[in-house]
Amino acid sequence: MAIQNLGDLKTAVGTWLNRADLTSYIPDFIRLGEQRIFYGGDDPHLTEPLRIPAMMARDTGAISSGAISFPTRFLESIRIGANSGLGYWPLDYLSPQRFSEYINSDAQPTVYTIMNNQIETAGTGAADYIHDYYQAFSTLTADADTNWVLTNAPGIYLYAALIESSPFLVDMTMFNGWLAMYKSQVASVNHTTKRYAGGSLAARVVK
Repeated sequence: MAIQNLGDLKTAVGTWLNRADLTSYIPDFIRLGEQRIFYGGDDPHLTEPLRIPAMMARDTGAISSGAISFPTRFLESIRIGANSGLGYWPLDYLSPQRFSEYINSDAQPTVYTIMNNQIETAGTGAADYIHDYYQAFSTLTADADTNWVLTNAPGIYLYAALIESSPFLVDMTMFNGWLAMYKSQVASVNHTTKRYAGGSLAARVVK
């Protein structure tokens, strides 16, 4: 069957597991799978997170009291810049330890760090910000819900959910195969979409 939305995905997960008694649990497998898709997985089952142009978003506003709030469903910054009547300039990331050296500056902000559950900037001069970042897709809740991944690479969701079902079912027989397929599909989509988007972007770190 074609997987086009959440309802199709739930049916497919039950079919692949060959179980008809997991209806109330399959949404949990999918939700846990989404966490792996967006955040990746650490040892012992290391997986890279999905980072594709369809997840890129932009947030703008005024820097308020030396801070920028995290946007909705924030995953990872691509770049942060500031803007005033004189034009645009990039903000460089500093570790919290180095950042403290710049806190008392009365110039316009030129650096930022992540602290106190927000993006903190150094410099008291007035400026607006431009924040390009990766954003998680909205959580799938209704059977008709869909997103870019389900439309273009549904295997990522399918294998992610199957991976998360294994500990619950206490059956690791197929786990390594599902994990390998999942990692392969995520790597392929990450590579292909970034290639056609002109390459990946990353914040420059000032040591």
